[in-house]
Amino acid sequence: MPAAYALAIRPVAKWRDVLFFFISVKFLPIVASIFPIYVYAEKWNLIGTRQILVILYIAINLPLAIWMMRSFFMEVRAS
Repeated sequence: MPAAYALAIRPVAKWRDVLFFFISVKFLPIVASIFPIYVYAEKWNLIGTRQILVILYIAINLPLAIWMMRSFFMEVRAS
């Protein structure tokens, strides 16, 4: 919902590319995205630790949070 709100408030120039990205990520099999992370976690002995959870949550949420904050501050400056 926050991403949809950010897109509604501040539309991007290439909105078709953004929508295609969102749809293509939904079609990506979860195994294809988790397997490389599992391999690196096993290599660095992070399986079963909190550090791997922190890394995963940051990797998943940070790009969306930065994008939303940018669009929020651009909206504030425009008003």
